[in-house]
Amino acid sequence: MNSVMVRMMVVVVLLLQIGIRIVEAGEVYGACNPSKYNENEQFATDLEYVLKTIVSETRNKGRYLMHWPEDAQPNVYGFAICFVGGDLCTSCLNACIDDIKSNCGNAIGAQVYHNECDLRYEKYKF
Repeated sequence: MNSVMVRMMVVVVLLLQIGIRIVEAGEVYGACNPSKYNENEQFATDLEYVLKTIVSETRNKGRYLMHWPEDAQPNVYGFAICFVGGDLCTSCLNACIDDIKSNCGNAIGAQVYHNECDLRYEKYKF
């Protein structure tokens, strides 16, 4: 069993223990926080900014951790890592975002693991 599969299994077991919905489709593994946000909340705007920034910064740096807003109490925390570079990284992270939006809806936290990249965001620090 390779290290990626071991890591995925550990994450899935931990998430099952705390009752978070698990998404599995082919090579994609993820989890959705059951708590939801409303589209008119500041969190929704901040989340879109964080996801957009994470994609561009991770493409350039390989991994990226951020919180937003930076000058006030953070509303969104995000992290991404790519195991491939350039356009493949961007495509993978965009696929993660699409998976989160289609499987988790307006969850205040979610994480998705693909073979080529991982992405996570939460309303709280992690």
